[in-house]
Amino acid sequence: MNIPTPIEKLLAELTVYIPQAEKINTSISAASVSWHIAHSLKVMASVGTNIQKTDPADYKPVWNIKKLIGLQFKYFPRGKAKAPKYVLPEKEYTEPELRALIEEVKQIWEPVSALPKNVFIKHHVFGPLNRSEAIRFVGIHTHHHVKIIKDILVDR
Repeated sequence: MNIPTPIEKLLAELTVYIPQAEKINTSISAASVSWHIAHSLKVMASVGTNIQKTDPADYKPVWNIKKLIGLQFKYFPRGKAKAPKYVLPEKEYTEPELRALIEEVKQIWEPVSALPKNVFIKHHVFGPLNRSEAIRFVGIHTHHHVKIIKDILVDR
């Protein structure tokens, strides 16, 4: 497979938490580990799918303070952004369903490395993100949810 290396590493990291998918700690998050994994995978799938549908000739970079801060500092504050409905898990996913989602994301991202660098996604907050910015966004977003997962799993 020729999945971009950062995406491959993110998928491997999420896989580690699948056995603890049913865990929840409402003092950290109202959502379970399963929800955070599924949400991260849905975002990855959406970005990977949408980036393949754009024409690089249409890419017009836009200066955006939120994009600059989010991508430069590699940080999204908790509870501040509202995710689009299509990337919100509609149910609790089982271990086999999460593993199937991971395989689906791998399939989606396989052709992305071969695409021109200015294929892009239209992000609802950051505006247009080219291929490298989109991969960086997916990494920061996934890391944000992995930190929440780790907090959920800490015995207090």
